[in-house]
Amino acid sequence: MKHYVIGILAMGLVGCQSATTGNQTASQAQIKSASGGCNSAIEDFQNWVTGGQECLAMRVFRSKETFDAPPTLVIALHGDGASGSRADRAPQTWIDQIQDNILDQEMFKKSNSIIAVIARLGYPIDGVGRSTGHRPEPDGRRATYRPEYIAPIFDAVKNLAAKYQPQKIVAWGSSGGSASLAIGAGIHSDTPISQLLLGVCPCDVPTWEHGHGWPSSGAYSPLDYATKIPNQTEVILVVGQKDRNTAPSLSETFLKTRQAAGGSARIVYTDGTHSSTRQTTEHIAEQLKTITNTK
Repeated sequence: MKHYVIGILAMGLVGCQSATTGNQTASQAQIKSASGGCNSAIEDFQNWVTGGQECLAMRVFRSKETFDAPPTLVIALHGDGASGSRADRAPQTWIDQIQDNILDQEMFKKSNSIIAVIARLGYPIDGVGRSTGHRPEPDGRRATYRPEYIAPIFDAVKNLAAKYQPQKIVAWGSSGGSASLAIGAGIHSDTPISQLLLGVCPCDVPTWEHGHGWPSSGAYSPLDYATKIPNQTEVILVVGQKDRNTAPSLSETFLKTRQAAGGSARIVYTDGTHSSTRQTTEHIAEQLKTITNTK
């Protein structure tokens, strides 16, 4: 059986154009079919992909035009973003950071890699459109760490794998994207994920919410799924030692729980904060190593 690494990254692929209608991004009416999922006229697996009953906006990037071996499929999932309408910037900020830090690296350009940045339910991607589905506002985005919000993402991963026939899938998440991936990898354990790269993860949600003085959002917690992710899936946690949002202890608790049950896991520390960790040398190096390693 082929193994996949689900990486929630936002990297750019060569030669992929934004799927728009004319010069306009697609409207919600154009996006979704009457029976659910993407309208067949718009689903192109570069800008739109079906995820269950939803149609998810995405941006796909290739390391090269022609691959000389089956590629690594990297699924990149963004964080929650700031509160209110500013949350809309979360997917594009993720894309910009990966374009700035990853795409021009020789290690990436020499690899056989496809990076698919997926917008979570209700989030937009510039020049493409907004994923269908509900996104709680203004402060309920933590409540999307629940199966009904996560299942469409994992269905989209399976559809992308069927399209691109990867040698493996890498899942890379950031903050809330990490939480969604970790929970989903435990629930959808039949999805063969080789590696799960969890950046600045709120991996123990009750402790995280309590530490900030927030009321319970009803979110599921990645910690409850640490032992449900298949043992052979390598979980790589990346956290900044100066992170005051998702403190290192949240990732450390997840790590200890998973290792105690015999699961593969390790942690990488950066000297950054929550926002700067994604751009630190240690994190970028870990991203590149995970994406380009074909084992």
